[in-house]
Amino acid sequence: MLGRGVHPEYFKDLTKIPSVFLGPGGTDSAWWYLVFKNVICKSEIPVPAVAIFFRDNELTDPSSRVTGEFQPRLDELCEKEEPVLDRLAYFNNMSNFELMLSSYWPLYQKRTGVKDKFDSLIKENMMSVFFNQQIDDMENATQRLFADTNMNQQLFTKYQFETDKISKKSEFDFVKKVKTSFLPEIISLAKQNNIKLIFVRVKKRRDVIPNSQPTELIAYIKDLREYFIQHNIIFIDYTNDRHIKEENYSDGDHQDNPNGLMTFTELIADTLPQLLSSKLIP
Repeated sequence: MLGRGVHPEYFKDLTKIPSVFLGPGGTDSAWWYLVFKNVICKSEIPVPAVAIFFRDNELTDPSSRVTGEFQPRLDELCEKEEPVLDRLAYFNNMSNFELMLSSYWPLYQKRTGVKDKFDSLIKENMMSVFFNQQIDDMENATQRLFADTNMNQQLFTKYQFETDKISKKSEFDFVKKVKTSFLPEIISLAKQNNIKLIFVRVKKRRDVIPNSQPTELIAYIKDLREYFIQHNIIFIDYTNDRHIKEENYSDGDHQDNPNGLMTFTELIADTLPQLLSSKLIP
């Protein structure tokens, strides 16, 4: 949402604010926590403020994108011991039996990697035997065929709208979910290191349709906003901003069509400098 939604150089030209963009694709709250704790808070150069870009309930979903292809990115940031990461990202939703297996049976700990290797082996053999092709050729062809950019944009927006309507209500119980999320940890670290936090809620493609947010999500954001007020945290919500339109998006929720990238960068550049020098919460 940051890496493909805000243009770094254009932002710096507009604001004259020295800044660093950390926005690799596919990251979620576990990665944000590790970067904040192990990189930003330990930087030799003082960091006065950090803005975290997110969608909907991502801040209270600690086990999202922590396994499979996403795990190496977390491993790069981990210190020798990461008890908070283990507790929240990996052990949060496990049964007692799974916890026992994970603690005492090394093979169970590596189950995701084993599955991926078996999948790769099967694909490789199928491609070489039946099609005389390499596995990379099949992966690339699959990605091209099912790329978001191949979808009808109006149908894509409608699909996301329908998908969000059937989300589980338990996912939007903020009061319950925040207790087992990385959010309190990030806020605590920010206070310890005198870093001003700004959370930026990015407008999803779904929200170009008026009144498209589920009722549970609206209640969730209300509780989230109140939580930020209690902790004196700045919160910017672009969900209802009319400057962001369907044509701003390329695939998914990424606002990196040329016009969309510039529009969102200008909105951010117009808002952030005012908030960096202010103690008020919008």
